[in-house]
Amino acid sequence: MINETTKSVLQTTSQAGQSPVGGDNILALLLSLLVVLAVIFILAALMKRMNIKLQGHGSNMRVISNTALGPKERLMVVQVGESKLLLGVTAQNIQLLKELPDDFAVGTSASGSSQGSLFGSFSQHLKQQIRRRNE
Repeated sequence: MINETTKSVLQTTSQAGQSPVGGDNILALLLSLLVVLAVIFILAALMKRMNIKLQGHGSNMRVISNTALGPKERLMVVQVGESKLLLGVTAQNIQLLKELPDDFAVGTSASGSSQGSLFGSFSQHLKQQIRRRNE
């Protein structure tokens, strides 16, 4: 029975010279595609809006200053809550270099750069650590 039905459908479509997908089917297919694309764009817009809200609220961490040391190396002063941290950041690693005092402020030089105090504090700390190890 199935073979006879299949043969009759194939003969009817081949005799009429039409494809199995007619004009009404193509219109329904395009309409369905447009609906799916619209849903994707609406969901993407909602996700973008939600991410912005999530990043802005409840975060008690901020970057106070950062300085590039090389193409993939940086020194960063980050405030987390009440504490300030000096971090060494590379492509593979983030290292805590020093916990800075609460009264630490990143100074600005005449050019408006915030590197002077950061490098001064870091270099002083590095010299102290080298002296301690040598003693």
